[in-house]
Amino acid sequence: MPEGVDHRDFTEALAYFAALALGPSMRVCRGLAWYPTPNETAMAPDAMVLPARFVPDGTTSYRQAIVGGPVPTFVAEVVSDGNDFGTGLAKLRRLRQLGVPALVVDLDRKTVELFEASGLPLSCLDRPFAELGGIRIVEDPEQGLLVQGIDGRRARRVDVAAAELSASLATEVARADRLAEALRALGHDPSTI
Repeated sequence: MPEGVDHRDFTEALAYFAALALGPSMRVCRGLAWYPTPNETAMAPDAMVLPARFVPDGTTSYRQAIVGGPVPTFVAEVVSDGNDFGTGLAKLRRLRQLGVPALVVDLDRKTVELFEASGLPLSCLDRPFAELGGIRIVEDPEQGLLVQGIDGRRARRVDVAAAELSASLATEVARADRLAEALRALGHDPSTI
């Protein structure tokens, strides 16, 4: 069943803020087909965190045994209307067997639970997740559950294109400032060049 708009928006916001928190050495993959063993059926968590070197851009599946990579450091599942309880429970059991912590977010019930690799659930609403470098899920009385990034921004939906453009602009401004400072150090006035 296709994911609903709330499910997609929330998962994209979570993935976006997690990617900002984790930096370029880690990759937050949305819906990537993960094959833990060569003979196993693929799992496709809503989001999972892997070292970037094992999932280059354009990768559509992660065949862990073939590439010799690690299990994901973290998996996030957002519960939607089409989710079957039995399927979700089976997925959590398999993640526990593989030693992968899982975050389960239920947007309708406004619950968030972190299942450690041991399988024990920990309620974690409005608490930082160390695995995501300080990302929080908070409850807003009007908007429901929101993702809060390390910069304090909160969102249920992120305009990723605009956010990436803003980040790119900030990077280029900082680069221009460094170049201007280097020119000044060499005795040149950057405004005349």
